[in-house]
Amino acid sequence: MVIVLLAIILATCLGISLAHSEPSWKDTGVLAKMTFWCVFWFNMAWVLFFAIIVYSSYDTYLDQRAFYDATIEQYATAVTMYHDYAEIDVESAAWTDLKYKGYQDNIAELIKSLRNRIITYNEDFIKKNKMHNNPWFSWIIIGMDKDMKLLKMKTANQ
Repeated sequence: MVIVLLAIILATCLGISLAHSEPSWKDTGVLAKMTFWCVFWFNMAWVLFFAIIVYSSYDTYLDQRAFYDATIEQYATAVTMYHDYAEIDVESAAWTDLKYKGYQDNIAELIKSLRNRIITYNEDFIKKNKMHNNPWFSWIIIGMDKDMKLLKMKTANQ
């Protein structure tokens, strides 16, 4: 893919230089002029396409990084770090105080929301790392950092 990107950049530069070189446009045929500009705009569209993909990949990486860091920091006393994953102990996360009305429902919603977000995080983590390890996509997909791990929730049953 790097070769493709370099070819696009080279063709764009070549098209621009030929379009502005002597002989002037008056001596060059209409077909040549159209070819130069078509090559230029075609290549610019590809560069824009790749830029959008890289931006999107970096944006999702930042979302995942922020969630990971915030989750690990927020539940630092309940997180156990292992080689391949991090485990959040739901029971020891200080969510068990039941003295307020509606507190159990709010905590249940919080735990469900965290569980769903962890599922999304883990899916995206695996997808991005697989794509980043692929030679075809590795230069346009931003992979996860080495210190980021899969997240697991530990419940009372475990």
